[in-house]
Amino acid sequence: ITFAARDSDYDGHDIKKGEILAMDNGKLSFVEKDVTKALLKLLRSLAKKADGNFMTVVYGIDVTDEQAEEAKALLESKFSDFEVNFISGGQPVYYYIVSVE
Repeated sequence: ITFAARDSDYDGHDIKKGEILAMDNGKLSFVEKDVTKALLKLLRSLAKKADGNFMTVVYGIDVTDEQAEEAKALLESKFSDFEVNFISGGQPVYYYIVSVE
């Protein structure tokens, strides 16, 4: 989950600067206005394809520990069949890097 640095048109998506971009294996999956909504939507999509029951979310430098805790609580309530793990990665540019297995 990252953000658009400028206005663009990519892969059929009209993107405005600052919008949230959800990438799935390097491809733009969708554009969203809210980071948490994007995280939830992307993980719903990935969970449908997953054979396992683990979610790992690495949060970046632009996500506070409080925001990460709130997101984790939301995901745990929505994905009760999954073990949800959050890790502070401190990465720039990407709010979240996720894995579902």
